[in-house]
Amino acid sequence: MIEVLDDNDHFVVNSTPVEMHSVFGSVASGVTKDGCQTSLFQTYLTSEVLEQDYSMRYTDRDDSVGVLSLLTAKCGVESTTVEVTFLTGTTYSEKCSIHVVGNIPYGSTVPVVVFVKDAYGNPLGGHHIVADQAHSWRGTITGSSYTNEFGEATGFFFTANVSTGYGVVALYDEDPKGGVCIAFNVWIVP
Repeated sequence: MIEVLDDNDHFVVNSTPVEMHSVFGSVASGVTKDGCQTSLFQTYLTSEVLEQDYSMRYTDRDDSVGVLSLLTAKCGVESTTVEVTFLTGTTYSEKCSIHVVGNIPYGSTVPVVVFVKDAYGNPLGGHHIVADQAHSWRGTITGSSYTNEFGEATGFFFTANVSTGYGVVALYDEDPKGGVCIAFNVWIVP
């Protein structure tokens, strides 16, 4: 709810237009209601899936903030702006992805990249990702890295050194908002 007052702190008339703008997310403009006992305007700010974690103050931890946005209400020539915090959630393995070649020749070593996201698809920066050998099959996974502002962690390598057939590349998110295994199936070929 937004209370709209004129320059003398009096209620404005019914149906006074209010223009809304948000740097992130979407918000509808509209008109005030009543005008006698109050002059209120009700709207909703709808979040959006972020392209990156804009609030990375620390490269080695997640502060649970995706972005600090500005929400502006304008009525006539007067306006006011407030800061709105868009929060991110915990790691959700079904939204995460591992990028590695699908067919790995037996005996070879390939690079592995992981993208860590929450349930809504927001990238999570500052998460510590480690190789999860306990859940990897038909090979050896190595590496340890923090996710960047795009939720990307690099520096992992998978060596297909056990046998041919289906294998699994697994990584583990050690962040307090993580605690999940992220895995991807690969095919080890002769």
